[in-house]
Amino acid sequence: MTFTLLELVNAEEAIKKLSMQQLSPKIAYRIAKLIKSIQSETSIFYEQRNSIIKSMSNSRDATNEEKSKGMIGPVFEVKSELIEEYKNKMKDLVDITVNINCEPLPLDMLEEIKISSLDMIALGNLVKE
Repeated sequence: MTFTLLELVNAEEAIKKLSMQQLSPKIAYRIAKLIKSIQSETSIFYEQRNSIIKSMSNSRDATNEEKSKGMIGPVFEVKSELIEEYKNKMKDLVDITVNINCEPLPLDMLEEIKISSLDMIALGNLVKE
């Protein structure tokens, strides 16, 4: 199946939520395969994203307010003169199409699972009727 990296990143959290539920072995296996296929692509995406951010940003310590919101470690701020280039590079990255070796989950296979509408939207073409 072909997806953009953005589609896979958006689906990643939703598919992980599904995996945390009590599932039949057949569904659990299919979801585990999907997660493995998705993560093989998104891990590279995150490495590339972080490289772009670090190369185009200044780092600083998190403020007390940022720390209170859970931010730890350095905070990266894109240099003002590089914002447009940063946006273009990130758009190019998320628009990359990749093939993952999996079949979409049949909708009827998910009948026993509680899933939100937002998660169904995020799963997109990973689910078929």
